[in-house]
Amino acid sequence: MGAIAVETLMAALYTNHALHMAFMSDPHPILDRYDLTEDERASLLLTDKPGLVLAGNSFAYKRWKANQWRHKKAYTFAAPNAERIESVEDIALVQQRCSEERYRGG
Repeated sequence: MGAIAVETLMAALYTNHALHMAFMSDPHPILDRYDLTEDERASLLLTDKPGLVLAGNSFAYKRWKANQWRHKKAYTFAAPNAERIESVEDIALVQQRCSEERYRGG
């Protein structure tokens, strides 16, 4: 069960900023929340903290970039000849088109 706990903790450290900050300042209370062996705890206490920050930032950027792509695709299908949505008026047009009957499945 320890490997699952380690993976769960690492995923949380990469994605949860508050948990990450708490771990960086004092990892012991965070480690107490997980079902870890003594070897796993010792290994996690020796975690490369700059590497943890770098990995967390990298994953956050990848999530942000993926969401930008998704949003662009969602707007592009509805905006006429749109490569990019650049103004409030463009977004209003997208909202209007999405509310039309043909986009609601009717």
